This record gives sequence, C-alpha cells and structure tokens, in this order.
Amino acid sequence: ALSLQVPIYVEERLIDMKCCVFDKLYRAPLQVRNRGSVALKMNTKVPKELEHALGMFPPMGFVQAADKASGEAGLFVVQMKFRPSAETLKLCEKYRTDESDPDVIVVPIKVEVPDQTLAVIFRIKSKLTSSDIIVEPREINFGPCYTEQSVHVPLTITNTCALPQKFGFVNLPREISVPEDDGFGTLLPNETIVRNVVFSPVAAIPVKLKLKMCTFLDREFNITCKGVGVEPVISLNYNLIKLRSCPSGERVVKSIMVKNVTKKKQMFEFIPPSTKIAGITVCPGVGKLGPGEACRVEVTYKPELIKIA
Repeated sequence: ALSLQVPIYVEERLIDMKCCVFDKLYRAPLQVRNRGSVALKMNTKVPKELEHALGMFPPMGFVQAADKASGEAGLFVVQMKFRPSAETLKLCEKYRTDESDPDVIVVPIKVEVPDQTLAVIFRIKSKLTSSDIIVEPREINFGPCYTEQSVHVPLTITNTCALPQKFGFVNLPREISVPEDDGFGTLLPNETIVRNVVFSPVAAIPVKLKLKMCTFLDREFNITCKGVGVEPVISLNYNLIKLRSCPSGERVVKSIMVKNVTKKKQMFEFIPPSTKIAGITVCPGVGKLGPGEACRVEVTYKPELIKIA
C-alpha cells in the first residue's frame, strides 16, 4: 500500500473557543491549506445542531495551490462566528462528552472538497455558560423611615457564570446608596456576596424607585425599592456642632434647641459618647416636651474628663 497526504487540510484540528457566554459573539479564523499543485474548491458543512449558533464566512471558496518556488501551502481563511444560546447545550447533547464538566461541547465540522475523496474534519470546542446574576430579594420594602435617618436592607448577589463578573450599581436615585466599595465590585465564578442597600428619604412622602445594577457583560438587573419618608417627631435646630479648641481646665459650651413638632407629648433622650473618651456631657440628657414645645439643651466639652491610657 502507498500512503499519500491529501492536498487540502486545516492548520488546527481542534479550535478551542475557551469559555463562551450565551448570546455573545465570538470569532475565530479557520485556516484551510492546500499542498497540491492546483487550486481546489472547498466548502464547510456545519452540523444541523449547531447551525443556529455557528456561521462560516465565506462558507465556500477556492484554496490556491502551493507556491512552486518556496513550497509553502496555499492558504484560505474562513472566519467563524460563534454565538451560542441557552438552547445550544440542549441541541448539542450528544457532543457533551466530558462527564466532569457537562457544559463543554466538542463538535466535529467537515470541510468538503469535491476533488478530494477524503473530507477534512476538525473540531470546535467550547465551554458554554450563562451570564445571569441572581439577586435576592428582587423587591425591597424599606418601610417607614425618618427623613433625617437611614435604614438598610441586605441584598444577596450570586454569580451563575463560569467567568468572573465586574458589577456596579449605577445611576442611583438620591434616596438610595450602596456604600461598600462605592457600589462596585467583582464576583468570582459561583460566588455569593451581600451588599447593604441604604435608604435615606429626603421628604415625608412614599417613594417607589429602581435600583439598577450593570455588569461588564452588558447585562442589566433592576430591583424595585419602596419606602416611606416620615417627618421626625423631634427636631433640632443644628445637626452638627463645631467646638473650638479648649485647653485643660477650661470648658466649651454650645446650645441647641429641641422642639416637639407633633400634637402629642414626646420624650427625648441624648446618648453622648463616654466622657472618658470624648469629654462631652449633655444637660438635660432626658426630657419631656408638650405639643409644639421647645427647650434648650447645653452640650459641654471638658478636656479634663478624658482619660488617656
């Protein structure tokens, strides 16, 4: 018997597309060679299970003969465009041969040459994955919250993709914030993290907002947020007190006004930090206010009260 090399062959017998995400477009070149002395016609034949996801451009062409001077084989490049979908894994069930990873498919593809008895076969390999991110809960109800305060609700985020995904909370309404890392981060494959969503109402009205999270794979996830702003029953004329520098043995006193803005009696209580740490006292620390009543509260700073270890 005499063994001969066929004229038409492919540069790579296995083209590995690595990890491909559903509904994303991937490209790879198929290099078809001709070691013969005449140009030959070729056309590609994609299995019907993969026709919806894999395109060959052009599907047919002529591969020029080998260069007589250098002996280099002729070259014809076919561009492969691969766009898998969630249905691809189901349709290519028989090509899922890796038991350790059922999301990997290896599909044989033919390059037919009319003037060549043997067809050329190469394989395309890919691991298919979804880009979905599971967010729980999908609807957040913050409930009532005073306009000068904030409430937070934990949000669980799970990455179902086999690739790391960068994410970010963007175009946030002014009432909503995600403080940790400014709302940005990276999710590892199959990782679950928790982020706190903070609601800070600016007016005493019910609101319904959209919290938008985007990923680098151009996916967008919306979470509905509901909350009610409530006016506080006690108001202060200052929310920030600036105390001047004070030497030991002296003291600094600032006054604030506390007012009951409701039509009912209200109790108030100040909880200052430990005097051993801050040297601050409040008088009176506890009081009762009638409807619309106000009282003066003194904040005193005494450095000698601070205990330095």
